[in-house]
Amino acid sequence: MSKMNHYGGLRGKQLFEKGMNVNVFHFLIKPTARFLIHYFLRLGFLDGILDLYLLKLRLMEYM
Repeated sequence: MSKMNHYGGLRGKQLFEKGMNVNVFHFLIKPTARFLIHYFLRLGFLDGILDLYLLKLRLMEYM
C-alpha cells in the first residue's frame, strides 16, 4: 500500500505541474465508468468475487 501512495503522490505532482486539477469527473464519474467497463463489458463478473475485489483495488488508483 505504501508503494501505491508513493507513486500516487508522484503522479499527482506530475498532473499538478501540467496544470490539471481534480474535479467531479475524476472523483465520481471516472471510477464508476471504469467499473462498468471492466466488470460488465469485459465480462469480469464471470471471474467471481475475486475479480470484484481486484477491480476494487484497481479503482482505488482513480480516487
